[in-house]
Amino acid sequence: MSIFVALFLSVVSSASFLQIQGNGSLSIANGGMLSGTYELKNLGDEPAREVGIQVLIHNWDWRSNTRALEAGEASLLAVAQNVPESDLKCSLLKNCDGALPSVGQVPVLVKKHYQDQNGYAFSSPEVLVLPIGISAAEEEKLPLPFTLNVATEGDGKNFDLRYRLQNLTEQEIQIHTNVVLPDEALPSSQALPLRLAPRAELSGQFHFVNVRGLPGSQYVSTLVLQWEQSGQRRAHWQASAYDVREPFQVDWFSREMLVWIIAALFVVGAAALIVGVHWPLRRAKKITESAQN
Repeated sequence: MSIFVALFLSVVSSASFLQIQGNGSLSIANGGMLSGTYELKNLGDEPAREVGIQVLIHNWDWRSNTRALEAGEASLLAVAQNVPESDLKCSLLKNCDGALPSVGQVPVLVKKHYQDQNGYAFSSPEVLVLPIGISAAEEEKLPLPFTLNVATEGDGKNFDLRYRLQNLTEQEIQIHTNVVLPDEALPSSQALPLRLAPRAELSGQFHFVNVRGLPGSQYVSTLVLQWEQSGQRRAHWQASAYDVREPFQVDWFSREMLVWIIAALFVVGAAALIVGVHWPLRRAKKITESAQN
């Protein structure tokens, strides 16, 4: 028993995890100049390899240099890139108006990329909503015209990103929707524009499938919304975490356990039957011998 406990504790103590945290301070100006910094920090207890970011705005795709990060180590990336107008064709976040707005908000997708010590690649997307043509104080005064709730449900491989919208105004709102997923997942349904009637509630879902997410790991899916309000383009997002697991492995384990339980019950039942038959016969034999004596 002591050997088993020692082995168990050694396995638990050797378990490790890898988590890369991102913290961006970016801004975008009219004309498409994206500038600022983005900090990456390894919150895990093992080193990370090939750590860097990928930034996407419409059809524009930029990747930073990569580096290794030890456990607890942080790295600050400087970003100073001009987004060409020819790339603003709404590719990844394709439900939008095309070019950058002169006034309003712009959704910027930042994907953190990294690898563990075995070379297994991970990605973690984050959406930043950046003001353009307005100050931060003016942006804070822009109220959301709706409420949004999202949740991700699934069996470990197939998932639904469910949403519920509630219009808080007396105006119809035309909303462009997009689902942002890590590289480990693929959408199986298309994001479409929505018409949200005055004071109406609207629910729906987007399907996606895990293709190479590591079982036991947690990922994030994000719903991004864009609409026009008071002559400005607005953007809003909400994220939901989901866990990847292997359904077939769970089912196999359950079947194996069921077989073992049935076998154990059979053994116990057989033993009880043998004892139940043998004990009365033995007692009857003793009584007969006593009577003869």
